[in-house]
Amino acid sequence: PRVNAHPSSDKEGCGSHTDKKKKKEILEELFQLQVKFNTVERERSRHLYSKRHEFQTLFYTLEETETKLTKQRNTEGYELKQQIEKIRSNVAHFKRTLHEGKSGSLFVEKVKQTLEDIEASLLAFKEKQKDIYEQLLREENIVLQEISAYERRIESWLTSKSDKTGSHVTSSVVKSVETTSMPSEVVAFERFLVQTGGHNGGWDEYDHQIFLKIRNKHHAGPSFLDIAVTEIPTHTPEDIEQHEHWYIEYCTLLDSKKKAIVKWKKAKENERLQMKTGIKDEMKESQSKRNNLLEKEKQERFSKLSDWKIQKMKLQSEEERRLKLEKEKSIKQRKKEMERQSVVKAQIEEYSRRKEEERKVKQLEDEARAIEARDKCRIANKQIQKFQQRDTHSLHEKMERLSHREQEEMEKRARLEKLKQTVTVKVSRDPARLLQLTAGWKERKKAEAEILFSGSLLNMPKRAVPSWRQGL
Repeated sequence: PRVNAHPSSDKEGCGSHTDKKKKKEILEELFQLQVKFNTVERERSRHLYSKRHEFQTLFYTLEETETKLTKQRNTEGYELKQQIEKIRSNVAHFKRTLHEGKSGSLFVEKVKQTLEDIEASLLAFKEKQKDIYEQLLREENIVLQEISAYERRIESWLTSKSDKTGSHVTSSVVKSVETTSMPSEVVAFERFLVQTGGHNGGWDEYDHQIFLKIRNKHHAGPSFLDIAVTEIPTHTPEDIEQHEHWYIEYCTLLDSKKKAIVKWKKAKENERLQMKTGIKDEMKESQSKRNNLLEKEKQERFSKLSDWKIQKMKLQSEEERRLKLEKEKSIKQRKKEMERQSVVKAQIEEYSRRKEEERKVKQLEDEARAIEARDKCRIANKQIQKFQQRDTHSLHEKMERLSHREQEEMEKRARLEKLKQTVTVKVSRDPARLLQLTAGWKERKKAEAEILFSGSLLNMPKRAVPSWRQGL
């Protein structure tokens, strides 16, 4: 049995399908934003941190800050992922607990405790993320305000530059620089650049770089100007000397500008801190409103939880009633099964008894057949012995006759030899004797006839009849 905490399964299926669709759309949008972010990052790094950029040294601090913030962002992402995985594992454990389908007050308390833990972890996670997002929004507002101020300042520079053309360009630029809210050192440096021809002092980039290279190599010593005259043939010694005076003043104004920018940044930081305090007051008010809203939501959740508990108790009572009916039904089925088993047991016993009787009858038949087979085997052995003895006796008689015949032949040959020695045979020529039987052959035939008809026909050797053919 399974605890049905959500009866409306059709609504849940539709809602889960809508949630999956929204989740898919959000993931696609996040992927597109990640691609755009990576593209913007590459473009920014290529422009700001290029080794050929003339302001590379000014961006070292920015690069260090960016690296620090990147590490911090990666750490926060890792912690956020761990928190989400923890909440996900708690939800999976809650699902497994529901699927176990146990019943009783202990199970309900366990489910309730698990649900409250998940809800508390989700609320804490949402509150923490909400505070982080609000802090980020405040910082974003401050940055946007600073960017808009810089944009207005740049627009004022551009409009003041586009008002005048021709011979009045230099004076208009100087005037626009002076009318801005920048420090006086920065204004003086910008005016100096406009009046003297920019960062190269009116020279081209190549000649100015050669000048700086020679000056840095000789540390602006007395022999520096002589070597510069030979290395830069496009300018006279007076121009080089004048450029040296210009560069000394340029370095002085540049140092003053850097110091002034540092002071200006500190002032801006103080303004930003003051702005932050104002935002904090506003955030306190919004925090109180949010606390009231959270309290209201908490009461609503408490009421929903109470309704859920009542529904749970109803479901539990129905489950207990259903279990009771199933128990009674199982008892009836068990009784029927026991009766059926007793009948089957009696049938099995009867079948076993019949089988035992059949086995005994078959055993007796087998024993009788074995005794009969033994008797037949004994009779067959006796007959075989009898036949063997008869064959042996016949063989001895035959051997004796053969030996007797050989003895007679030997005696006959001896007589013939003796007669040949005493009598000389004179035989006349008679061709008819060629086809007549000799006396020896006639004697031989006579002896064979006597041997053939000497015994009885009843005592002739023959093959034994098999047991299965006897009596047929």
